[in-house]
Amino acid sequence: MIIGNGLIANALKAIEFSNVIYFCSGVSDSTETRAVRYLRELSLLKSYLCLGLPIYYFSSIFQTPVEQKPYNLHKGYIEKLLLSDQSLKIRVVRLPQVGGGQGNPRQLLNFLTNSILRGEKFSVKKGAKRNFIHVHDLVKIIAYLSESLDSHPEENTVSRSFDVAAPETFDILEIISIIEEEVGKTALYCLDSGYFDNSFTYDSVFYDTMIRKGVVSRYTRAYGEHIVREHIRSIVGGGNAEKNSRV
Repeated sequence: MIIGNGLIANALKAIEFSNVIYFCSGVSDSTETRAVRYLRELSLLKSYLCLGLPIYYFSSIFQTPVEQKPYNLHKGYIEKLLLSDQSLKIRVVRLPQVGGGQGNPRQLLNFLTNSILRGEKFSVKKGAKRNFIHVHDLVKIIAYLSESLDSHPEENTVSRSFDVAAPETFDILEIISIIEEEVGKTALYCLDSGYFDNSFTYDSVFYDTMIRKGVVSRYTRAYGEHIVREHIRSIVGGGNAEKNSRV
C-alpha cells in the first residue's frame, strides 16, 4: 500500500507489496514553518499505524543538532515515535536528495535549475554539501528490504532505521556549475558566508552493504554526477520552470 503521489511513491509502484505500507506523504518542503502541515502528516501516519502492518517511513539524513528547523525537529520526533514502538515492524529510511525525476518542485535541484533558467538571483550557503541517490536505486533497496521482511518475518521483528546515503557528497558550487553547463546559462547567485552545518549524522555502511550484495551497482563520483545531470534534464525537458522556494 503506497501513501502519497510524489517521485518516490510513483517509483515504488513497480515493487509494491500488498502487506506493507509505504508512507510517502510527509511534509515535502524543508522550509515549511506552519504547524498545521506537520500535524496533518502526524495524524495521517497514526491512522495507518492503527492497521498493524509493517510501515516504511521516509525521513532525511539532513538532521543536525545545530540547524534545528521545524522540518528537522519534526522528522526527529516522528523517528523516535516510530522506533519506540517495537510491536510493529517499522522501517525508517533516512534519505539524501533523491534524483532521477522532477518530483517535488521545492527540492534543491529543482529550485537551483529553475532559478538559473529564469535568470533569478538566489543565495546559497558557502560550504554546503549534498548527497544524491537515484530513485531507481532507492526502489531496488526498498524491494530488497521488503522481500526480506516478507520472506523472513521471524528475523525482522525489530523496528529499525537505515541510512540510505551514498558514499560521495557534492559541494553546492559544484552542483551549480553542473547545472550551468547543462542549461547553458550563468547562475546569478551570492554566497552566504554564514555558518552552515554539514555535520548531519549518517554513514554509507548500509549502502556499501547493498553494493556488496549486488542490490545496487558501485557508486562512483561520476555516477553521482550522472544522477544530478539526469535530474536537471528531466526538469528542462519537462518544462518544470515553476515558482518554488529553496530547500
